[in-house]
Amino acid sequence: MKTAFILLISVLTSALLFGQNKGVITGTVKDKNLQDLLIGVVITLQNEKDTLKTRTDIDGKFKIEASVGKYNLETYYLGYEVYNKYNIN
Repeated sequence: MKTAFILLISVLTSALLFGQNKGVITGTVKDKNLQDLLIGVVITLQNEKDTLKTRTDIDGKFKIEASVGKYNLETYYLGYEVYNKYNIN
C-alpha cells in the first residue's frame, strides 16, 4: 500500500457571500514519490456541524466552500493510506 499523499492546501479565504461568512479551501493532491496528480481522491471536510465532500478533478485539484470555522480534513484514495489534517481554520 502506498503510504503518502502530498496535499497542497492553498489558501483558506474568508469572504462575505450571500450574507454569511464563508471560506474556500483549495488544493492539489499528488503522489509523494512519483509526483503524479491523483484523480478522484475523496476529500472530506468535517466539524461538529457540517460534513462536506468533494473529489479531485482531472488535474488533481479540489475546492470546498464552507462556513468559517475549524475543520478536520481527510483524504481517501484506493491503494493509499488515509491522510488527515486537523484543525484547519
